[in-house]
Amino acid sequence: MEILATLIRGSQDLWELHELIPCLSSHFNFKSDYARSTTRSRSVPFARLIYESVPQSQGLPLAYLRENEQDERQNDAAQGLGLNAYDIQQFDLPSMTDSQQYAEIYFSVSTFYPFISQDDFYTLLRLVMHLGTTSTWNSVIPVKLALAQVYLVLSLGARFLEVKLNSKFPSHDLYAKGMGYATQIKLHDSIEGVQVLLLLAQHSFYSPEGLNAWFLLHTIIASCLDLGLQRRDNCKKETEPPCHCRTRHLRSAIFWSAYSMDRTLTTILGRPLTLRDEAIDREFPQLDNNDEVESAATQWNYAGSDSQEVHGKPSPGLAPIPYTTCVYSLRFDRIVAEIKLMLYRVSRSPSRFPWPTNVTTWQHEAQNVCVSLLQKAQNQQQVSSLNNLGTLSGISLQRLELKYHHCVMLLYRPSPQIPHPSTEAIQACFSSAMDIISIYADLHRFLNMECSWLSAHSILVAAITVLYCLCSHPAVRGTTPVETCLKRAELAHELLSFLGQSWSVADEAGLKLDRLITATREAYNASIVGGGLADCQGYQDTGLMVPLQQSGSGSENPDMPALDGRAFLTDELGVLRDLFDLG
Repeated sequence: MEILATLIRGSQDLWELHELIPCLSSHFNFKSDYARSTTRSRSVPFARLIYESVPQSQGLPLAYLRENEQDERQNDAAQGLGLNAYDIQQFDLPSMTDSQQYAEIYFSVSTFYPFISQDDFYTLLRLVMHLGTTSTWNSVIPVKLALAQVYLVLSLGARFLEVKLNSKFPSHDLYAKGMGYATQIKLHDSIEGVQVLLLLAQHSFYSPEGLNAWFLLHTIIASCLDLGLQRRDNCKKETEPPCHCRTRHLRSAIFWSAYSMDRTLTTILGRPLTLRDEAIDREFPQLDNNDEVESAATQWNYAGSDSQEVHGKPSPGLAPIPYTTCVYSLRFDRIVAEIKLMLYRVSRSPSRFPWPTNVTTWQHEAQNVCVSLLQKAQNQQQVSSLNNLGTLSGISLQRLELKYHHCVMLLYRPSPQIPHPSTEAIQACFSSAMDIISIYADLHRFLNMECSWLSAHSILVAAITVLYCLCSHPAVRGTTPVETCLKRAELAHELLSFLGQSWSVADEAGLKLDRLITATREAYNASIVGGGLADCQGYQDTGLMVPLQQSGSGSENPDMPALDGRAFLTDELGVLRDLFDLG
């Protein structure tokens, strides 16, 4: 679309575009009279329609900007602020008590993405409150940018409370006001603007009315590169003023939050990494003089240990306050990136990329690193609980456990490099899928499950992994009762039903999963009657994923439904990418 926008902007005569309309309409599947027209009167409106749909450099469509054009032409009563008197009168912020409630739950949920300092935000909130009563602004941050940030944070907090308490809060109104200010300013050329873009990306995770997260993340990464946030600051940290130190840590937190979101989306959507790790040397927030990011992700526990000891700082296994949860999460994110490059790359030619001599050995090493990382987090959570330090909460640990199991599933499920995993690999993948559903259920039990389409995707993938392993691999049925597997899948369906109250994709996924569970149960019951599936000892285990119809299951009973795990799931689910498509 950006190329198309460039063509449109660079065209001296929009009439030239009429030659492109047939191919454009087939590529973008536009169902419009504009696409079928070959006349000048039709070409010009069509070109304008295309340009309107092209998001601008800061990630916002022109349609949002048009709503504010008339207000921008009016004379400002407060010209120095960039606001008119009507704007100031219409702040209509929640009370300070409500705003603090919204902010507190926002920061408690956003521990993986600490791109906004909690102290700085409360300072900004007080300045905005002061502006509403005195019409004076005492900050170097542009007032509209500050208002966008405050409204969007409060909107997310209100959204979290709506789900948690099943009550009505003004999340929609706060979001609309935040968007109103965000569309009036440039967001891509300052760290405060990138913070607003990250807030918009968060909204796309938690609110159905959010923008396209995939496009926003590309804009955010590009802005981070323009601002140099991915590079280490060349300064003497020993003599650095405290204010510069805080800014440096904030710049690091902003970049790594964008990195984490990117790794999450590229994994879920099955797309390439936006930014490779070799382009990054920015240390983690508050981990000064640490060379961890210079080494492989699977070497996190050894990288930089010498420099840490020299400077008398904690070992790499101990993350600092207040970025404890974030640092552990980022270590898993870097491992995810390494797994994708090793196992999921399109080109696997050894002449183009370095390649491990023994992929199976590398898989075991990567899993051991994940186990070690999770154990470090569990140990730190136990220490912080005993000492009442609050560095790593129980909820944060559960979310890190989810990341651990996501890494294991990504590591061992079928991939371009290993299309037919071993029995051991499938058993590890199956166990992690079962645990993912269990952890989400525990979070939901105490109303701590994140109500996002990311959660819905994770739960669905875990559930179909359970059913796939159950249908395709007899060793799984030999270690876990079939009824236990089906009950766990039904629990996943209940969670999707809850998420479906807010997300239509979760509701649709729940319907597909329900059909899968029913078909699997019917096949299992039929096999019991036929005496086939119940006795797993009679299977010949070749160490590979063998579909049921090839394993001899139920061959004595011609009436038993034959389940080919791959074909069965594909027929019922279709393409998951289409189900959770961000477009």
